[in-house]
Amino acid sequence: MKSLAKLLLFFMLMLGVSGCATVHQVSAKYYGDTEISDFKTYSWVNTAPQIYGATTTDKISTDSRIRRAVDQDLVSKGYVETENKPVDFMIGYRLNIQEKTKIIPAGQDFTSVDERTRGSLTIDILDPDSKQLIWRGSADAEVYKYSLIGTKTKVLEKAIQDILDSLPESGK
Repeated sequence: MKSLAKLLLFFMLMLGVSGCATVHQVSAKYYGDTEISDFKTYSWVNTAPQIYGATTTDKISTDSRIRRAVDQDLVSKGYVETENKPVDFMIGYRLNIQEKTKIIPAGQDFTSVDERTRGSLTIDILDPDSKQLIWRGSADAEVYKYSLIGTKTKVLEKAIQDILDSLPESGK
């Protein structure tokens, strides 16, 4: 009976931990001396999803979630997406996904499998004429492999928000 209680406690703990997700190692860096706050308009660099790694990822819906979250954050800072040329900057992203599996010994004759998806998101701001990098931000995050789409979306949105926090508001 004691081992059954320990086993139940272990599975409850694993279930609680598996629902957690955090964003790690957010960084941003300017390249050159271009003042981004002087910008107002932008467009996307690529029309195709820039998602690499796990084949089970729904690239189209993930791409649209990334673009929507980036657009919302940029609009809140006063930037305007436009298809009209010229634009002040171009924006692009790259998402690399890696599946991780870890076998955890859980005592006598018991093991647990911890399956997580690790994502690394990079957002780039480029000069529209020269395609030179002006700014790059990135974040790494991990979610339980079988997390609900809503959980994964919230982690992705948080990563985007954390990355773009270092961008100034548009001064125009």
